[in-house]
Amino acid sequence: MNDLGKGTATNPSSRLEAQAMANCRKVHAGHFLAKNLGGSGGVGHVFPQTPGINMGRYRAFEMHIAKEIDDHGSGKVDILFNYPNANSKMPNAIFYTYEVGGKRVTQRFENPNPCNKT
Repeated sequence: MNDLGKGTATNPSSRLEAQAMANCRKVHAGHFLAKNLGGSGGVGHVFPQTPGINMGRYRAFEMHIAKEIDDHGSGKVDILFNYPNANSKMPNAIFYTYEVGGKRVTQRFENPNPCNKT
């Protein structure tokens, strides 16, 4: 069964969950699995994500994956979160891998907390 385009949007509860995890009201609630790939945007299915990444390169990559899956009929995705320390609930980097039609591609996305001063 093809789940492309059948995911759900984030909601006020999931956005609050992501903000609480990052201790930052500036973060977005990023889907573990993209909405356009069939992922849920509800509580328990989101992580704190830097807005510019979520709406920029990350979103473009997810759209590219959806097109590849649509073109080839199926695919596999794997998402690995890197955390700055054992207590952090906001990943500082995301490794997003997809495999479609015998091709495997991994992209790294930095995910800095917008509330942390550098």
